[in-house]
Amino acid sequence: MQAPTKLGGGLIKASYFGRYTTSPPLKWMAIFADTAQKTKEVNDYSVFMAAGEDYSGNLVVVDVLRGKWEAPELMVKASAFIKKHNDNKDTPNLRYVAIEDKASGTGLIQTLKTTSRISIKAVQRNTDKLTRFMDAHPYIEDGIVYLPLNANWVGDFIDEAEAFSADMSHDHDDQIDPLIDLINIGRQQPQTYATAGKRKY
Repeated sequence: MQAPTKLGGGLIKASYFGRYTTSPPLKWMAIFADTAQKTKEVNDYSVFMAAGEDYSGNLVVVDVLRGKWEAPELMVKASAFIKKHNDNKDTPNLRYVAIEDKASGTGLIQTLKTTSRISIKAVQRNTDKLTRFMDAHPYIEDGIVYLPLNANWVGDFIDEAEAFSADMSHDHDDQIDPLIDLINIGRQQPQTYATAGKRKY
């Protein structure tokens, strides 16, 4: 028997996401991060998402790192993830790292600004999550967000996305905030999405 979707789910369907086997050439890439307040089992995870924009205006998620880490290990994980993607010769150098300026994220922002040569953006949450999500939802539904076909994190990402509910009855939404930031911050780049659309890689 299948587990029922929680009340209010179904805002995101797996079919909304484009899929690729080989990452397309990207115009730019950045990291979008959301950090948890606590590391207990019931709390959300910390998430780092490396993503960018291809030359068709689609948003391409390259990698996701998700876990529960105390502040010292969080810094180690963040630094390693930044280095991994900034040193990758197959993708552009990171344009910036965007981190929610809250809880452990505030300390991470302060430390990275003194230790990293990458631009660090402090993301302020001025509206509630559902409102931010609804601003991003049309872009998800239009199919401009692409995920790798076989990455080991994709299954959990899609499961969490499909469970996301308007009444916040879902268990976790730690990967949704970086997805929202990818769209709401990423679409502020010079490229518009007027020509974006589904394509296969």
